[in-house]
Parts: sequence; structure tokens; C-alpha cells
Amino acid sequence: MTPSHQVKAVSFNRAMLTLATLAMTTAGGSCQSTTTDDDISTACHVYTYLANLHHELNGLRKSLPNGEDTLRRRQRQYTIAAQLAEDQTQKCLIAAIAADAEDAADRLTRQLKTASDTVSDGLEALNTLLTDAAKAPTLSKVSFKMHATPGAMLDATHVAARLTANSLDMDACLTKDDSGVHKLNNKPITRANHKKLKVADSKQLARELQDPSIKLTVATTCTGPQSTWTDWATAAGGCATTLPTGLTPTIHSTPDLNGTPQITSHSLFKKNNPEDECLGPDEIATATTPTEKALLHSLCKALKTQIPTAKATKTQGEDLSNSPAVRAVAQGCLPNFMTKSKMEASDDDNLKNFLKPAYGESESAFQTKFKHLVEEAEVQVYRDGEVKSVKIDTITTPVEQHDALNRLRSKQVATKLASRQNPATTDQKESGDKTGEKKEEQNKAECVATEEVKCDKTKCEWIKEKSECKVKGASAVISAVIKAPLLLAFLILA
Repeated sequence: MTPSHQVKAVSFNRAMLTLATLAMTTAGGSCQSTTTDDDISTACHVYTYLANLHHELNGLRKSLPNGEDTLRRRQRQYTIAAQLAEDQTQKCLIAAIAADAEDAADRLTRQLKTASDTVSDGLEALNTLLTDAAKAPTLSKVSFKMHATPGAMLDATHVAARLTANSLDMDACLTKDDSGVHKLNNKPITRANHKKLKVADSKQLARELQDPSIKLTVATTCTGPQSTWTDWATAAGGCATTLPTGLTPTIHSTPDLNGTPQITSHSLFKKNNPEDECLGPDEIATATTPTEKALLHSLCKALKTQIPTAKATKTQGEDLSNSPAVRAVAQGCLPNFMTKSKMEASDDDNLKNFLKPAYGESESAFQTKFKHLVEEAEVQVYRDGEVKSVKIDTITTPVEQHDALNRLRSKQVATKLASRQNPATTDQKESGDKTGEKKEEQNKAECVATEEVKCDKTKCEWIKEKSECKVKGASAVISAVIKAPLLLAFLILA
């Protein structure tokens, strides 16, 4: 190849590359194009847009999460850990975190319920609009043809011609891409670009119908205005008489016979800005009845619905001390605050200042203090047909939570009972024995009367057979140190 040919080849390749780049840019720009209010100009457009809104809201309702799971898991975990803790301050601090998680979970539940109700109200309103929107394109697509047997002699002076409707193809009204997403004019629908809501005018739906027209063949003698719709006498007056068999009626169809879209535009947002707040029902001026105003307002609120979210409070002193739920519970079980009937501002500040270092200045500091209780500790639950020792953070159901709590409480009560029945030291045991002996000796000293009238019946009893005043129930005297735990044991077993 000569140098000149090489230059020409390079130039040609560059030109082709430039054209390809321009083509790709143009195609990319077309793909980026999205819909606006101007793309909604027919009954089918209205129906497609509303159907897309319905799909969007229905998807939002299904996607509303059960986001409280994380919070409930923390509540469950820290409730059990608080029961497990032996130190009273630790027990109080951990219980306060459980309360904070439960409070956040309850709040999120209420928010999710509100969001779900709002979206449901919007879908109900949209269903009403879709009903009218479905009628409009149905009517607009009605067209006619001559019947297979179009003529009938009615009497000696009248002949009739009849029409029949063509079949309807409503699927052609909805356009979707390969993934099933609705499109308008081959563009993806972007709701944020639509400033107003366009709906079918339910009061004018008949205007969507095409005007059926029959063309008659007459002698070539017609004079007068052509292609202008007027009264029958004027239109046919200039034509010569033709036998009915020569009229040959056929369908006449021109664009001017098509129905006209009956579309009403409603402003739902302040300043016609979808990012702004919803107008109040009475501010929707294009709606004519209170019912219609309320319906459109419900739809607007649904379109503005955001999925509620809630994060668990960070496990560090700064965040936990600022939680109202944590402070409310902590002040009721911390020794320095539990006796206060009213918390002054200074008391609240003192409580915050106590909680910050108590929980730790960072999440790692918190882990150092409480990890052994919250993450590493094991408790017993009934799982998979047997009692097992499991880590607290593996307990995921209310049943296992209460099972673990009841087992812990029972074990703790049994431990306390055993400690009361068995004094911890020899001195304590001997002290109890001596107390009983001393009491018995004192009573013996007072029960020495030789006459029945002088025998103190509150402490003593008169033995008539022996004419002696003796200590009442001396053989059944039991030390108070022994009585108390036995009575407690009886009550627990009962």
C-alpha cells in the first residue's frame, strides 16, 4: 500500500470511528430519555402511567420490612444477660439497654403500620382511578366494520344497513420492556419528572368513542361542499337519486372521526414539585367533590411514603447515656438514683455523667466490660427435644427467651434458698443454735410457778397431772434461724 493510500485509509477509519461515536452518543441519549407530563396525551398513556404507579406502590408495600427483628434480637439478648448478671449495677445497666431496644422496636412497629396503612389507602384510591382509566382506552379503541350480512329491507319504503364492532386488543395499550417495566412512547417512566397527575375524566368518557361513519355510493351528480360534516339534507341534497342497490354502503374512517382523549390534570404537590409536600384535600382545586379530593390526597401521601428505618443505639457511653429509655430504666435501679421521687435537671446530668464511663467511652470499651455476659455467656433452653446450653445471641424466639429466663430465675431462687438453709460459716450456725438455746433457758426460768393461777399461759402451760408449770411446746421449739428457710421452702414447693 502506498503512503497516500495509507493516509486515506487512516482518514477513512477516523471518520468511521467518529460516526460510530456520534451514533453511540445519540443512542445513549435516547436511552437516558425519560417521560414527562407531555408524554401522557391519550387514554392509553393515562392507563399505562396509572398502572405503573400501582406497580410501584404495590412493590413498596411488599418491601416494607420487618425491621424490628434486629431490635427485638437485642432486646431478647440483653434481657437474658441482665437476668444472668450477678452484680446489681451491671444488671441495671444491661436491663436499660434491653428497654432501649424494645422502645425502638415498638416505635418502628408503629411507623411501619402507619406506612403500610398509607400505602394501602393510596392503592385503594388508585384502583378507583384505574377503573375509569381502563374504560377510556377501551372506548377509544372501539371501531366498526360492515356486518357480514349488512342489509335488511324493513318495509316497503325502508332499507337498513348494520355495523359490527371490531375485536379489541387491550394488550396493545400497555407497553413494557423485556423485564416487564412499563414504558411510555418507548421511554422508561420516571415519576419524579411528572409534575401533575393525569387521569381519565369519568364524566366525559363517551367522547373517547370513535364516530362510526358509513359511505354511500351515489350517482356522480353531487354538488356542494365536500368533506364537511353538516346536516343530512345539505350533505345529500345535491346528489341525484340512486337505487339502494347501487349505494353500496361501506365504512368511512378518517382521523377527524376519532374520539378525543378526555384527560384531567391534577396538581397534588405544592408548587407542582413532586419533591415538595402534598397539597391538602381542600387545596386540590381541580377536584370537584370532597370524595375526589380525599381520594387524590390519599394517593399523594402514598406516593410520598418512605420506608421507616431504625438503628439500634450504639453500645457506647455517649450514645446510651443520651437515650431517654436507658436513663428512665437506669434511674430506677441504680443505688444513687433509685430513691429519688423526682429527677431534677442536675440529677439527670449526674445520671448521664455516671452512665458514660459505666458503659465505656467506646464500643470496644463496652465490649471489654460486658462481652462476657452478652456474647460469651451460655444459658440453658429446651431445643431440639432436649435441654441444651447455648449462647445468648443464638436465642431467636420469644419462647426460648422466656424458657431461658425461667430456668435462670428458678436456679437463682434455689441457690438463695440453699444458702439460707445452710449457714455459710460455723460461727453463723453456732450463733443460731445458741439463740434458740438462750430463748428456751429464758422461758424455763419464767415457767417455775407452783400454782396454776400464777403460770404465765402466754409462754408456759400448766401440766395438771404433775401440777407443774412448764415451757409451752418445749419439745417443739425450733430456732428462728431454721424456721425461716423451711417456711420459704414450703411456700416455693407449694
